[in-house]
Amino acid sequence: MAQQWYVGVYGNTQKTLFALYDRTHQRFDLVTAQSIDHEFLPHGFQDFESILTHSLDTLLSRNGLTAAEITSAGFGLAGDDVKRQHQIIQTIISRTGIQNFVHANEAALMVKTESPAGFGVGAINNYGFSVLAIDKEGNTVQVGGLGDVTGDLEGGYYMASCVWKSIYRQLFICGEETSMTEDVFQYLGIHTKEEFLEEITTISVAGESRNYTDKLLSILYKNANQGDAIALSILRNVGEEYARAIASAVRDLPLLKGHVIDVVLAGKQFIHCKNDTAARTIDHWLQEHAAFEYRMHKMTTSPVCGAILWAMEKAGEQVSEEEKNRIRQMLRRFF
Repeated sequence: MAQQWYVGVYGNTQKTLFALYDRTHQRFDLVTAQSIDHEFLPHGFQDFESILTHSLDTLLSRNGLTAAEITSAGFGLAGDDVKRQHQIIQTIISRTGIQNFVHANEAALMVKTESPAGFGVGAINNYGFSVLAIDKEGNTVQVGGLGDVTGDLEGGYYMASCVWKSIYRQLFICGEETSMTEDVFQYLGIHTKEEFLEEITTISVAGESRNYTDKLLSILYKNANQGDAIALSILRNVGEEYARAIASAVRDLPLLKGHVIDVVLAGKQFIHCKNDTAARTIDHWLQEHAAFEYRMHKMTTSPVCGAILWAMEKAGEQVSEEEKNRIRQMLRRFF
């Protein structure tokens, strides 16, 4: 067998993982870098290209390789959402010198990692919202990723904001009571609704609301586990929105018709959360409304695994289940 090297890149809104797979010797090398999501970088695509190029150069040079020697590469990237972004990213990757590659939104990697068939739908609920369907020919349909302008708000940031809003509604506009109020008051060290208004105003004006996301989500899950109706309602609404997006993506990708669809749930709010109401709601909604058969999966290893498998698929390689499982196992420690 000729020497074969594959590159896989998984970039979410928090970090980016660059993997080099030496297939001949069955070994990996990895570089972890900051997020290359252009939507959150000060200079957008300029910073994206700088981080991408530097990280790839680091990975390849320490293995004595050049970009031209890479057999194939797969990229799953946050911020690869619409055609214009896709074309810009295509151009930037081409400038790295890698000659054979494929790329899409990071949600594609969830499918490539977990689906036995290699096609289906990936749904990410981390801090943002993204759903992507990919068929066996590599065609994709994406729903979400555009945020406030289209109402794609069912990720962690939105869920945390719902906690603030529910407490505000209870205190100021005769909304239903929620036990989350007591926990948030204790967390903020306040005792009255007037103090609450002062706190959220200060936080909002300072642009610091996202800094409270993880704590608010922990409060949301805790109270949902205790049966709080408002907390459970937030999670059910999130689940239904994801289910609708999944069904829509499948509907709009004709080559998926007639297949059993692998639906892969990924992201912190699906995998590592303390309450699975949102995931169960997706399952229930699809059972009631979806016009297709499906199998539900949850991520069990790093999505960079999907990037490597996709790169091998792009190169026309046949990969046995034994090798796939070996790759998944080697990358599990990064999940």
